[in-house]
Amino acid sequence: LTEVLAARASPLCQDDIWAVLHESCILLRDLLDQDSSVWISGPTLLITPDTLMLSRAGTVSFVRGSMDVSNQSTFAPPEIYSPSNSQGRNAIEKIYIYSLGMTVYSAADFQFPHGQELSLSEELDTTLLNMCEETVDLRPSLSGVLEVSLEKFCH
Repeated sequence: LTEVLAARASPLCQDDIWAVLHESCILLRDLLDQDSSVWISGPTLLITPDTLMLSRAGTVSFVRGSMDVSNQSTFAPPEIYSPSNSQGRNAIEKIYIYSLGMTVYSAADFQFPHGQELSLSEELDTTLLNMCEETVDLRPSLSGVLEVSLEKFCH
């Protein structure tokens, strides 16, 4: 995502944001369904603009790297610092939802002039803000974000 943003020299448009959300949620769902060990061991990746890859065809992939959050703390949810709160499918989903929300939000305001308000639709802004909620229980589920993004992506 970082490379795409740099090449465009502008933020993602609203349709692109919905598409990235949709494709990312499908990939996360598939990853969680395929690898149930992550529910016990905790998250295996931190979604950031550097780890979310976009292909020319519009597909999304994640680069799995370390969970070192020291230099990527913006994208790490508060509960990542308390490993006991980072187990189970719901907890893992919420971690990924937070880091995906922060990542996509950063793509929406990439090189956006400071002091100007982003011109996102109310639904997109609300979705992203809810995804970035610091309180775990207030964040939407992966299926909830997938449902909203599917509606917007396919229309």
